[in-house]
Amino acid sequence: MISFQDASGAFTLGNYVEIVSRWRYIVGYRNSLALGFSVACLCLLLAVPMAWGVSRTNMPCKNLIQILVLATFVTPPFLGATSWILLAGPNAGWINRAYMAISGAETGLFNIYSFSGLAFVIAIYSFPYTFVFTKAALDLVSSEMEDAANCLGRGRPRRRSPSPCH
Repeated sequence: MISFQDASGAFTLGNYVEIVSRWRYIVGYRNSLALGFSVACLCLLLAVPMAWGVSRTNMPCKNLIQILVLATFVTPPFLGATSWILLAGPNAGWINRAYMAISGAETGLFNIYSFSGLAFVIAIYSFPYTFVFTKAALDLVSSEMEDAANCLGRGRPRRRSPSPCH
């Protein structure tokens, strides 16, 4: 409620007018939306195919993949952030140093401090949530629907259970 008061305590909307009229706030808001959208897209690109593979196919090591994805819930995020700084820091990251030593380039491949680096690291630590929810939803859907689609001519990737039509 204090946000609706001026310095004297009177009601005002001036504080909100100030927020939307300053360019740096608008840029920060736009960057936050862009980062959130980028992270959401990366999470979907990583988690949905992986959840489908674990839930609906008989891919090898699917239990190991599920355990490794769930293990990210117990890994502290600051440990992961520090690890990515050590791996992909623009000047001293191990991957970049190895690339510069091998190729003779003056700059590395990755800059973890860039917008795309930030989006990548946040997505790596956020995609397990998408994976868990997607896998749970796919586990609830009956495989009979997939079998019916297969009988009607839909292409058949390897499934967890064999098709009754063939």
